[in-house]
Amino acid sequence: MPSRKDKSARKGKSARKDKGARTRSGNDNQQVEDVLHMESNHSDDDEVQVIQRKRVRGPTFMPKVWTVCDEERISVSFNEYGQPIDKKTTSTLTHFMGSLARSGKYCPLHKPWPKVGSAKKKILLDVLNDKFDLPMGCDDWILKSFGKKVRNWRARVKKDYYDPSLPYREQIKSMPKRVRAVQWKKLVKNWNKENSKRVSEKNKANREKKKMVQVTGKKSYALKREEVKESLGREPTRREFFRACFSTDGIAKNEEAANAIDQMEALSSQLPEGATDEPGPQDVYSKVMGKDNNGLADLYGLGVRASDVWGVVPSRAARSRDKLMYKSRCDQLSCELAQLKARDSQRKGLSENASSGTNVVNEPQPLRVVREDDA
Repeated sequence: MPSRKDKSARKGKSARKDKGARTRSGNDNQQVEDVLHMESNHSDDDEVQVIQRKRVRGPTFMPKVWTVCDEERISVSFNEYGQPIDKKTTSTLTHFMGSLARSGKYCPLHKPWPKVGSAKKKILLDVLNDKFDLPMGCDDWILKSFGKKVRNWRARVKKDYYDPSLPYREQIKSMPKRVRAVQWKKLVKNWNKENSKRVSEKNKANREKKKMVQVTGKKSYALKREEVKESLGREPTRREFFRACFSTDGIAKNEEAANAIDQMEALSSQLPEGATDEPGPQDVYSKVMGKDNNGLADLYGLGVRASDVWGVVPSRAARSRDKLMYKSRCDQLSCELAQLKARDSQRKGLSENASSGTNVVNEPQPLRVVREDDA
């Protein structure tokens, strides 16, 4: 008969197993999740269960990027709007930025992004510049991208871990492991406020109004535009780009997108011969989809404003990019001028030394008088 000590040992072992299973399957911080598929073959005598394990990817931490030294920084190409356009390096950059956005150390989750201090944002930019060779003038896109990633992470955490029906203490206990305790408490307190609940309901209603479905996946508009530009051999119009983003081989995902594409094609066929559908407030896209909101240029991606594409006066971010570009070019020209002056002065010095050496050699040597006493 088993002793009391053996029973307690078995209980402790089974409890540790249950705890380990819960840790593996109940948190998004796991590296491998066990998914059980139970298939039962019922018979009179036995029941057979088949267990299949499915490997899934865990959270992204980008350890290879953290090991990059200053001499091996990853170079990223940007377009004229300050957006990354190289597919491979852009993926590395955005994934690394996502890992920073999900860490409470660099991006506080409980604060709205506009209220994050400039010191925190400067630390983020310094970390990126240590690992990536970024052009001047891309800070605006980087900070806006960080703000978007933090908002998406906050929404995901709220959806998976926040239950408004639970009491406050139970809500605190459901904290995810990747969120800091202090920030989680502040988030829960803010979500429990009546004003926050009203804003949340309003945002849900606005999201439900969005009917059109994109087919670009996780690609940004800037990367997709480069693909379309390469296939057409020229810059696409907004009508052509809309069709590429919302349909596959001309077939849209839903009725709303299909109707918009048909309307754009009908208006395009009515254009005068030789007319170009240049992007602007009167192009075919605007006539079907309406005016661009908040001064943004639709289908151009994060941080691009209408004034940057078809406006007379560019936006402040565009002027800042131009200023930094001109300053960088001016510094480069100043450096080249200094090198040329140094070479010129070096040549003059060599020529003077050569000419002075020649004079010394060609000068007549004074005669030496030898006395008899000396002889």
